[in-house]
Amino acid sequence: MTILAISYHNMGIEEEFMRNYECALDWYEKSVKLLEEHAVNNPKLMMKFQKAYETAKSVRIAFRKDA
Repeated sequence: MTILAISYHNMGIEEEFMRNYECALDWYEKSVKLLEEHAVNNPKLMMKFQKAYETAKSVRIAFRKDA
């Protein structure tokens, strides 16, 4: 499951780079949920994925204000 979660996270990175913030958030959320649901014991990875998700939410909010 870890590899699939990493793949989801990478999709989020790509979508964020293309400024598709809603889609990026979906991928980041999927990666975090997958790690949580399958009790993957990798705190560093979980922290990194959660941080990316929270950062993407902030960027999306800022992007909406500028639009």
